[in-house]
Amino acid sequence: MSSGGSGGSGGSSTEHGERGAATDWARVLADATLEGVVIHERGHVQFVNAAIARMLRSTPEALVGRPVLDFAAPDDRPRVAAHMAAQSEHPLIGTALRADGTTFPCELRGRTMTADGRTVRVVLVRDVSERLAMEAELRRRERALAAVTEHSPDVITRYDREHRVRFMSRAVEQATGVPAAWFVGKTLREWGFPEALITPWETINDRVFATGCAEETEFDFTGPDGVQRHYHTRVVPEYNDAGEVEHVLTTTRDLTALKRAESAARDAYGTMRGLLDQSITGVYVIQDGRFAYANTRLAETFGYERSEELLALPGIDVLVHPDDRAVVMGNIRRRIRRGRGTAHYAFRGLRRDGRVVHVEVHGSAAPYKGGPAVVGVLLDVSERLALEEQLRQTQKMEALGQLAGGVAHDFNNILAAIAGYAQLVHDDLPADAPLRDDVAEILAAATRGVGVTKQLLAFSRRQALEVAEVDLAAIARALGAMLRQLLSPAIELRLPDAHVSAPVRATAPQLEQIVMNLAVNARDAMAGRGVLTLGVRIAAGPDGIERAVLEVRDTGHGMSPDVRARAFEPFFTTKRHDQGTGLGLATVYGLVRQFGGEIHIESVEGRGTTVTVSFPLVQRAPRAAEPAPARPCPAARKRVLLVEDEAPIRAVTRRMLERAGYAVREAPNGAAALEALRGGAAIDVLLTDAAMPELGGVELAREVAVLRPGLPVVLMSGYAELSGASVNGDGSVTDVTGCRGFVEKPFTAERLLAHLAAALESGKE
Repeated sequence: MSSGGSGGSGGSSTEHGERGAATDWARVLADATLEGVVIHERGHVQFVNAAIARMLRSTPEALVGRPVLDFAAPDDRPRVAAHMAAQSEHPLIGTALRADGTTFPCELRGRTMTADGRTVRVVLVRDVSERLAMEAELRRRERALAAVTEHSPDVITRYDREHRVRFMSRAVEQATGVPAAWFVGKTLREWGFPEALITPWETINDRVFATGCAEETEFDFTGPDGVQRHYHTRVVPEYNDAGEVEHVLTTTRDLTALKRAESAARDAYGTMRGLLDQSITGVYVIQDGRFAYANTRLAETFGYERSEELLALPGIDVLVHPDDRAVVMGNIRRRIRRGRGTAHYAFRGLRRDGRVVHVEVHGSAAPYKGGPAVVGVLLDVSERLALEEQLRQTQKMEALGQLAGGVAHDFNNILAAIAGYAQLVHDDLPADAPLRDDVAEILAAATRGVGVTKQLLAFSRRQALEVAEVDLAAIARALGAMLRQLLSPAIELRLPDAHVSAPVRATAPQLEQIVMNLAVNARDAMAGRGVLTLGVRIAAGPDGIERAVLEVRDTGHGMSPDVRARAFEPFFTTKRHDQGTGLGLATVYGLVRQFGGEIHIESVEGRGTTVTVSFPLVQRAPRAAEPAPARPCPAARKRVLLVEDEAPIRAVTRRMLERAGYAVREAPNGAAALEALRGGAAIDVLLTDAAMPELGGVELAREVAVLRPGLPVVLMSGYAELSGASVNGDGSVTDVTGCRGFVEKPFTAERLLAHLAAALESGKE
C-alpha cells in the first residue's frame, strides 16, 4: 500500500475496479478529515493524508516510505516504539518532529488492521497544542483562584439552591474561630446563626437565584470574642454550561475599622471646619440645590463678605452664569444620583456685583448630615485664564508678524522692479515729455507701496533700526503743537509735565510714529469732543526693573471685547475703507516689541480707551547720534558681479549699474556666482540678493570671503533684516566677513550707487 494506490493482485477486472474505487474514496475521506492519518507496515509509512503532511510541514510524497519513528521527537521515540510494539489502541500524548526541526504535542490513536493479507497499523494524529495550552491556562487560573480565596481577607462562600455551603474560604476562621471545613455541607440554620440574620440572607440568595442579578447588603455579627462587628456582603450568580444559575457566590468584608474611622471623622468635623474657614481655596457642600456649607474664601470669590450670606441664598444657580447653569446643575444631580465618582469642570460664575469670575471645581458625592450631598473645592482661575489668553494673543501676533514680513518681502521685490523701471523711463524722457508726469505718478504710487511694506516690516519687527537713548517724555511734549493742529477745538489735549524725563533706547522717528498713531486713533474715537491725555511716568515692572510708561487715554466710544482682541492685527480696522489701512496699531505693536517694550489696551464701551506702552528705562541722559560722513563715488568701469534670482529685478538693477558706468556680470543664483569666481572672473565688488533658494546671500558672502579675501560684498533684500547677520541703522553689516553694506529693496539708483561706492572705498583700506 502507498500514498498513490493499493497493493494486491488476481481477481476479476470487476473486483479490481471496485477495489480501485474504494481506494479512491478512502483517500478522499482521509484527505477530508482534519486529523492526520498515517498507515505504516512494519514501521515504514505506506500512506499519509494531507492533514498530517501540513502538521509536519512536508508533502505526502516526502513522507511515504520513511520510518514512522522519524516523525517522533528523539526523546519520545522509545515511548512511541513501545506503544507500536504493544499494538495499543489507547491514546498516547507524544511529541512530533516537523520537517523544519520544530516540534509540537500530539495525540496518537492507533489500530492494527489486515487488508489483502497484509497487516498494517492505522494511526490517527491530532495536534493538541491549543488543548494543552488551554488546560495549562485553566490549571494556572485555578491555582490563582485558590491563592486568592485562601489568602483573601474577605470571606468567600458558595451556596446551592438549598442554601447549603459548597465552599468556604479560610478567612471565616478569623471571624468565627471555627475551621472552614466545618461549614461545608451545612446551611445557615445548621450553623446556629440567629433567625434575624438567616431570613434576610436566604431571601437575598433566593432573589439572586431567580433574577441572576447581583445584590449587596450589610449586617452586624458578634464574634467569639464578644465584639460586635459590621460586615458588607455582595452576592453574585454563578452559571452552569446551560446558562442556569447553579450557585451563588458571596464575598463578605469586615467594615468595622471603616465604620470606626467614619465615626472618628465625624468627631473631627468641628476641627476641620475651623481649618477650612482659613483655607485659601473655596470649599463647599451642596445639598438640595443650596449651600449646606461654604467657607470664607468661597464667599470672597463671589464678592460676599461672610459665608453665611451664601447659605442664605435660595439656590446655588444664582452664582452661575445663565449659559452655564444647565451644565453645572446637571453635574451636581449626576453626582448625587450615582452616589460616587468625582467631577472636575470649569464654569463662569457671577459675583455679587454682576461681574463674571472664571472658576474650576473638583467635587464628589458624599453623605452630609444623613443625606446625599456634593462636596468639593472651588478655585478662582480668572487670572490664570487671562495669562493664557495673553499668551495665545502673543503667539497669534508672532504668527501674523511672520506672515506680514513674508508678504512685505515679496511686495518689496515687486515694487523694486516697478520703481526701477519707472525711474529708468522717467530719467530717459525729456523734461517736457507728456509721459514724464505719468511715470512720476507710477514712481509716487510705488513709493506709497514701499510705505505700506515698511509698516508691515515694522509690525513683523524686521525693520533695521539704529537705536539711541531718547527721552520718551520729551518726544510726547514736542508733538503737542502738531497734535493741536490735528484735533478739533472741542478736544482738550493734556501733555506730560515738563519736569518728567523718561530716557529709553529707541529711535526718535519711530517713537514719534508710535505717539502720533496712538493719538490719531484716540482722536478718531472721540467724534470731535473729549479729552486726549498723553501721560509719561516711571514705574517698576513685575521684574522690579524700572520702566518708562506712556499712557494715551481718550474719552471716546471705547472698544468691544472682540475689537480689542483683534486691535493689533494687520489690516483690521473699524473705520471706513477710505479712512484707514488697518496698519496703524499693527505698526505700533511691531515697533514697541522691536524696542523691547510692551503694549496693552484697556477699554470700556461708552467710556473710552487707554493704551499703555512701556519700555525699559535707561539711567543715563540721552545723546544724539552723529550723522554718518558722506562717501565718495567709485571710479568708472568698476566690475560688478550681480547675483539675483528674480529676473525682472536683476534686469533693472543691471541697467541702473550700467548707466552709472559699471561693467556688470550677472548670476541667477549663488551657485552660478561661485562658479564664476572660481573660474577667475575679474570682479571689483559683489552685489547679491540675501534671500535666495539653496545658497543665500549671507552664505555666499562667507564663501567669497574664503575664495576671494578682500572682495567687498553688498547685500540687498526685501527684508530689512538678515538671517545670520546683523544690520545696523546706517546700512552696515556685522557678523559677515567681507560684507561692506546692505541696501533694502526697493531702492533708487542713487541709494544703490552710494552703497556700492562706500563698499569699494572700504575695500581700499
